[in-house]
Amino acid sequence: MHLLDANTLIAANKDYYPFDRVPEYWEWIPYQGEIGNIKIPVEIWDEFTPNLKALQDWKKDNRNALVLDHDGYDADVPTILAQYGHNLTERELDRIGKDPFLIAAALRTDATVVSRESSKRSLTRAKRRVPDICADLGINCINDHQLIAALDWSTSWRRP
Repeated sequence: MHLLDANTLIAANKDYYPFDRVPEYWEWIPYQGEIGNIKIPVEIWDEFTPNLKALQDWKKDNRNALVLDHDGYDADVPTILAQYGHNLTERELDRIGKDPFLIAAALRTDATVVSRESSKRSLTRAKRRVPDICADLGINCINDHQLIAALDWSTSWRRP
């Protein structure tokens, strides 16, 4: 299973798969959710707030297919936060956002995290990036282009 970070959906719509120009991508994502290949923790789902009306409708229509069933992964969030540092300030926690829920869900479900963030090992505390936290915890982390290759999506894809 692959767990998507909100930035994968935001970047896809904004940069390379606009909702109105590449609708096949936006049909493929929930189909992959239906068959269990792609899920999104509810905290990350709530973080994704599209400003395009059609994408807002897409989000409402596809919640059931994509939102990960909560299985208590939030209990692992303190473990994830410890990877950022100890005694984090409120400002640091705000900067970290919901990423610990994504990583905790992957840790609990043995899933691969999909994020647009790139590794930068020199960063510390709240500036640490998802791929680096994942690497420290032994969680596989790929980007959305690697996901597309792994699940073999193309613009000629049609729902079976």
